[in-house]
Amino acid sequence: MKKITIIMLTVFMFVTFGCLDFINPTDEDSDKPRSLSKTEARQVQASNEFSFDIFKELSVGQADSNVFISPLSIYYALGMTYNGAAGETAEEMKNTLHLPEGTLEEINSSFETLMEYLLGLDPDVTLQIANSIWYRDTWTFKETFLNICKDYFSAEVSGLNFSDPSSVDTINNWVDENTNHKIDNIIDSIDRETVMFLINAIYFNGTWKYEFDSEMTEEKDFYLTDGNTTKCNTMVQTAELKYMSNDDFQAVNLPYGNGNYVMTIILPNSNANIDSIIEEVNSTNWELWMSQMETKKGTVYLPKLKFAYEKKLNDALKLLGMEKAFSNGAADFSNMHETAELFISKVKHKSFIEMNEEGTEAAAVTLVEIKYISIDEKNEIDFTMNMNRPFIYAIQDINTNTLLFVGLLNVPIYDE
Repeated sequence: MKKITIIMLTVFMFVTFGCLDFINPTDEDSDKPRSLSKTEARQVQASNEFSFDIFKELSVGQADSNVFISPLSIYYALGMTYNGAAGETAEEMKNTLHLPEGTLEEINSSFETLMEYLLGLDPDVTLQIANSIWYRDTWTFKETFLNICKDYFSAEVSGLNFSDPSSVDTINNWVDENTNHKIDNIIDSIDRETVMFLINAIYFNGTWKYEFDSEMTEEKDFYLTDGNTTKCNTMVQTAELKYMSNDDFQAVNLPYGNGNYVMTIILPNSNANIDSIIEEVNSTNWELWMSQMETKKGTVYLPKLKFAYEKKLNDALKLLGMEKAFSNGAADFSNMHETAELFISKVKHKSFIEMNEEGTEAAAVTLVEIKYISIDEKNEIDFTMNMNRPFIYAIQDINTNTLLFVGLLNVPIYDE
């Protein structure tokens, strides 16, 4: 077992696995949810495709670190932002998010009904999804854009005095409250060019349908990618579970609550390369693997986990094709503001997970920061000169070019 396998134990526990189990419930006797409409099914597929894309970008080659994200949180934060985009910026965002074909109203309705579906899926599991928009109160944004976010994303929309340091606390307090105090902040300060934050917060708390016996938990070896081993507290249970295996890996579903939410675990075989398996993960293969699962009695060993994760997503989203939105010269967010030249300066993601004998508690926050191009930034410059290395300098008479002083600076020193 390799260290990076932890990634696969946890990352898809929100929409990626939950949504696919709409079609494949964990147990035959579980409470069956209603069928998805065609529109909802297309939105689930789009969300999953984006989930696998962003997961791959963040996971391949990360042999010495964990990755834990909520793709659904990222999807909803960018979904709100998409409503403010226009032209090629909107087209790139649509393609990156794999948004289904249809009118903007149909797409937004899919976001709305999918969120309602997930929130009402399992009364035995706590799932909270919250959206908010915070904007500089000296700016006026298009009512159409703000109303869409209110109506379809149930977003809380507030204007704040960004020059007042208390605005940072206001936003962070919202994050803290909507992650059940698992993530207490998402911003440290607000730049003068920042005009808006679009935020999604998700909180999940599910009790295992078949809880692990804490008395059976014991310290065992965990085999790292580099061949070394470490110790970790390992839980164990034997139960009737959905299971499949092939030449590369084993897979099992561990259900929460009444079985409509599960944690799906992919365990590479000892001779398999984890990166190659990650590369195979896509909607088509995932649906195939889930369809191959059968109820079998088995024993599962699972490490206890508790850690936080934080990642700036700009580069990953650019690699997925969303480039113009980050460009302070090419971004088009004219559906958000009539005249200002806006762009996404940052997409930041923070998450938390604790997994023990009773169940799993997890939270995530995605922040999209919108900035404007100031007049100073619009002015073209002919060159940049950064004296961050040794240089020669002189004091001279400008009329005769008489050198009064000349020097070579190799080490900058400032003595009091």
